[in-house]
Formats: sequence, structure tokens, C-alpha cells
Amino acid sequence: MGVSYRFGENFTLGVDFENRNYAKSKFKGEYDDGTTFESYMSKTEEDVTQFRLGMEYLIVTDAVVVPVRCGLFNYPTLWSNSDYEWDAGLSEYVEVESEQLVGYGISLGSGVIFEKFALDLSYSMLSYENVYNYDDLNGYEWSQTWTNTRNSLNMSAVIYLDTIIK
Repeated sequence: MGVSYRFGENFTLGVDFENRNYAKSKFKGEYDDGTTFESYMSKTEEDVTQFRLGMEYLIVTDAVVVPVRCGLFNYPTLWSNSDYEWDAGLSEYVEVESEQLVGYGISLGSGVIFEKFALDLSYSMLSYENVYNYDDLNGYEWSQTWTNTRNSLNMSAVIYLDTIIK
């Protein structure tokens, strides 16, 4: 769901959100020995809700229109950052708490719009950080942390058929 508003002739601002109901969604799997299991898709049993904010400014000349666009967004995932404690009875670390892993991103774009066709180019980057914290019975604590970053470059072309076919 979203909304946009055009301020004057050249500036538009938009905001939207998307909710994916994964909180109670499950998947089924099978181990190599043939036994089956069922698990929640979201380790934290939370929905995946994304918010996006974007703007577009149009530079209008006699020959072309040049849109300048940018946007910000959060990037929720089905994964989690987790805290683990040593379980002496099991002789392994067990998860004691987890929170939904959420990253953030930015997008930038521009193009040229002619009477018969348009060309667009956009760039987007999103990043999120995984953090696993470990604590043993002797008070020894350590963490594993890594950052995931994704970059994408997109190009599109649109031909306005109504200007060619008459």
C-alpha cells in the first residue's frame, strides 16, 4: 500500500509499505535418513514488513525530460541475529534469544525521456549485518559478525508505440 503526492509540476514524493505474513508460515523438509521436519519460515516468527520512501524531480527542456530519482528503504529478512549460551548438558551452544535481521538501502536513478522512447538507469545498494553472540558458563563471551552488501545496476528502455504506430 502506498501514496504519492505531486508538488507542483516537477516534484513527486511517494511512500509505501509492504507486509508479507511470514510470522506463522512453515515449510516442510526431509533429512537424508527419510525423517521429515516442519519449521517456521521466520526464525523470529515475525512478519516481513518493508517501508520505502522515494522522490522524483523532472528537469524539463524543449528536447527531453530528465527524471532524477532517489529512494530509501528498510530491508527486513527471514533471518535473525541471535544470542547463544553454552548448555553443559547438551555440550553445545543453544539459542536463547533472536531478533529479526533488518537492513537498509538506498536507490538512485535518472534517465532521458524523448517523444518516442525513454531510457532509464538506476543503482541500488542494500546492506545488513549478521551478529551472533556467544556466552559460555565461565563468562567467556565472543561474537561472529559479518556484513552483507548487495549492489545492483539496472537499465531499461521504453518505446512509446502510440507515437510510432498511427
